[in-house]
Amino acid sequence: MVHPTTPVFGTAGLEDYRLVALLGFLFDTTVAAYQLIFSGLFEAYPNLQLVLAHLGGTVPYVAERADRGWAVYPELKPLISRPPTAFFKNFYYDTVNFDPAVLELALKFAGPERLLLGSDYPHQVGDMGRAVEVIGGLPIAGEVRRAILGENAARLLRLKG
Repeated sequence: MVHPTTPVFGTAGLEDYRLVALLGFLFDTTVAAYQLIFSGLFEAYPNLQLVLAHLGGTVPYVAERADRGWAVYPELKPLISRPPTAFFKNFYYDTVNFDPAVLELALKFAGPERLLLGSDYPHQVGDMGRAVEVIGGLPIAGEVRRAILGENAARLLRLKG
């Protein structure tokens, strides 16, 4: 499980308005995911599966940029043989974002089998009830809803076949 904290790259510019929690945590997760991919970790351990908190930070929104960078920056290629987006399937993404449109984007990006229910509880912005409610309100098939609400986690944790 990759869960953010105060970004290792610092908080300059994020001191006001709770921006560390509102933005810095998301950047921290995104930076961690990119470092894990570009380090060659998933190339060396292709079956390794990790969970990214908060829908992967900004990963679904900037993934295409990783592939463009990999294509033009030679220094990004030594440790990975495929475009970075090939390794985003090594991640599961928790559903800690209560915006239905954003969750629908995550479904398209990661696929329904890669989303896990998340609530961010007991953090101040967490909400157990809303976490379930927003998944319940998505225009998705019942089997997809059941997968997100628990079956994917049970499979990942090998609690179910």
